[in-house]
Amino acid sequence: RLDLRGGYGTDVKDGDQWIGWGSLGLTGFIEDGLAIRGELNAAQISQLEGSEQGIGFSLLFEWHFIQRATWSVYLDGGAGVLFTTDDVPATGSNFNFTPQAGLGFTADLHDEMRLVLGVKWHHISNANTFSENPGRDHVMVYGGLSLPF
Repeated sequence: RLDLRGGYGTDVKDGDQWIGWGSLGLTGFIEDGLAIRGELNAAQISQLEGSEQGIGFSLLFEWHFIQRATWSVYLDGGAGVLFTTDDVPATGSNFNFTPQAGLGFTADLHDEMRLVLGVKWHHISNANTFSENPGRDHVMVYGGLSLPF
């Protein structure tokens, strides 16, 4: 399946800082109820010191633990990498990892087109690969479409 998603999240430590996120992904079911999704991501990240842009890749797993004929509820989790125009957070680095986990919902709209809605925890940090590793945590809401491929 081809997935188009967008999201918005606020920093849990400082609500004035936010992230806007867009992704283009491919999802395939590897077992009944279990899917794997690879995403190309673009981000706009607001910081007290200014705004940064980023690109990255994420690999996530989805477990559709409630499945009905026209809708499902799933848990997802995974991680990725993010390259930004400057350090994120400002005392961190421009290369970061993005572990994330959340809860989502899908519903049929039309001819195998599915609406996707969810909420997740989204983290950004360099995992101590640089001298400073301040990190950021966001609560992100997202939505999108999943299309047959």
